[in-house]
Amino acid sequence: MSRYAILIDGAFAIRKLKRRRDAFPTAADIEAVASAIGADECLNGLSRLRVYFYHARPAIQILTNPLSKQAVALSETRVHADHARLLNELEIVGDFALRLRDTSTVGVTGHSDLIPAFKFARREGVRVFLCHLDHSVKRELRAHADRIIRVDMAALKPGRNPLVRAA
Repeated sequence: MSRYAILIDGAFAIRKLKRRRDAFPTAADIEAVASAIGADECLNGLSRLRVYFYHARPAIQILTNPLSKQAVALSETRVHADHARLLNELEIVGDFALRLRDTSTVGVTGHSDLIPAFKFARREGVRVFLCHLDHSVKRELRAHADRIIRVDMAALKPGRNPLVRAA
């Protein structure tokens, strides 16, 4: 059976979901996006192999505020706590892991930084689908995807597949 993987630019997805929800996203929100992508007709008959969530661990340094000269422990901030919680939640989700040899890959981003990965995947014979979460994307990013998957962000709810619009 043919399989596909989903590549999610963590910072991009967090920003888009946070704007939509007025709250920091949870693992259930990220899983809802992955489920919505999997419901697209171009993935019919394919089995989801993995979801790759690319995101850095939150910073833990102690910095000095240049204006007040006060020390700021980044590990004690709300931003750190939110990102650490999300990553900890995603680490225990069953199919959020690393795996090679995919035949189809879904990249979730609105930025050009995944173009080299898209180019490489296509050179290796992998079909590349782009999901931009209702974000406008440059022509160059679209050019390196085999198909666009559109997720209706307004209908996105954890635990329920949103309406998926085919491109």
